Amino acid sequence: MDNSHVAVECYAGGAYPTRPRAFTVRGARHIVANISRTWRTPDALWFRVCTEQAALFTLAFYDDEDAWIVLPDISPEEDQR
Repeated sequence: MDNSHVAVECYAGGAYPTRPRAFTVRGARHIVANISRTWRTPDALWFRVCTEQAALFTLAFYDDEDAWIVLPDISPEEDQR
């Protein structure tokens, strides 16, 4: 997925980003219905999200680059392995 045209709208409580609310990829806006998992790696803050259209994505915010990536996620059945 080309991440050069990604925009993520977030709620920012005490720090940015706290919780993604919506994101736009290739001109299509996706509203986040729920966040099933959040985790941090040394380079990024990750979110596994489900959209209102029941599509699964993984979003990552890279602190050093101040940049987001959006990846299509695996199906719920694969996630149970």
